[in-house]
Amino acid sequence: MKRLSAALLPAALLAAVVVTPAHAAEPAPTNVTIRWVDASHQAIRLSWDETSPQPNWVILQGKENTTPISQFWVTADAPNQVDIPASSISAGAQDLRMAVAVGSKDGGESSPLTGSPRFDTDLPPVPQLVSSAISGSSTLTAQWKSGPAVPDTTPDDPLDLTGPAVFQASYQVGAKDPVTVGPAGSATKLTFTAPGPAFAFSVAQVNEWGASTAKLVDAAASAPTLTVPPWSVYDNLLDLTGKILGTDRRPVILQARNSPAGAWYTVTSRVNTAGSYRFTFQFTPSRQYRVQVPNTASGARVWYGGYSAIGTNNVQHKVYGVFSRSTIKRGETARAALTVRPGYNGTAILQRYSGTAWTTVGPVSFTNGIGSGYVRSTTPSRISYRYYVPTATVAGGTYHAAYSPTFVLTTT
Repeated sequence: MKRLSAALLPAALLAAVVVTPAHAAEPAPTNVTIRWVDASHQAIRLSWDETSPQPNWVILQGKENTTPISQFWVTADAPNQVDIPASSISAGAQDLRMAVAVGSKDGGESSPLTGSPRFDTDLPPVPQLVSSAISGSSTLTAQWKSGPAVPDTTPDDPLDLTGPAVFQASYQVGAKDPVTVGPAGSATKLTFTAPGPAFAFSVAQVNEWGASTAKLVDAAASAPTLTVPPWSVYDNLLDLTGKILGTDRRPVILQARNSPAGAWYTVTSRVNTAGSYRFTFQFTPSRQYRVQVPNTASGARVWYGGYSAIGTNNVQHKVYGVFSRSTIKRGETARAALTVRPGYNGTAILQRYSGTAWTTVGPVSFTNGIGSGYVRSTTPSRISYRYYVPTATVAGGTYHAAYSPTFVLTTT
């Protein structure tokens, strides 16, 4: 546009120029349009028409067409179009428009603005979990759907895309980078195996403006433990204790077998609510124990089960001996009563302490755990005695050898 110097204009005309808005000097651009440059949807093409080549001012405006959100300038010799990276426009905005005027960075605006059709940069809905199931030690099957969409304030704008929703699944182990699972696509269900039982599973719904990602499943290992006392005595209480990760409700099943080659069987079970558990028994044979926790899936929280380490509890006979009369005279015979638990038919060994070592007095048979031995004393003395019962199998269970507490016979 040819411009005249203000010094050459009459004063009245100069005054008129001063009070006339600057943008009245040039006609506004027309036919301002927007569209995607290509199928990659990485850039937006803004184009316009004008009566003659002019420098242009291009701005991005919000709903109220007020202060520009962003702006740039196009020289007069450039085409009446510009490709704008989609990434340069903030995602999640509504009621936007591109607007073009004649103007330059130095000379300012010299025509009214003409706006493009309004558009939005709405992100897709956030995915929601429909169901989850687990198998093995780290395999997950998950199904999901699109969540509620935000209201579209510019329906059918030129940048809206049609077609099925697109999702991308991924998992993450701890603080490591997420790992994608399969290609992006419209599928809403998949099964995959993670490298271990502890991971987070997420799904992103993707559109031309970005992704809305939701962590749908938290997976962890129950990792049960079990502490088994290595030795106990029949009739005494046996306490088995253990821990499990988390306090979500899960069954904790105690299993046992009577020998290392025997079959496992269920003894009892608990429902975990505290992260720890206790099993208390009495009158049990020697056994190996372990805890089993099944795989448990409850929506967004899944627990991979497993077994604790095996613990062995060796149960000894409970043996008790006592003289019916703990003091006798020379030449008398004392009865040494014997009790063995569990009760069965067998033979014990009565022993005496010589002052330097235990020696055998003789065998003592017992029936249903009850027997009697006899000692005849001929000299004044005070001697300690005890019973020894060897290892035995009773009703299919093993009971290990044990000694009674010592009991004393005094001869006067």
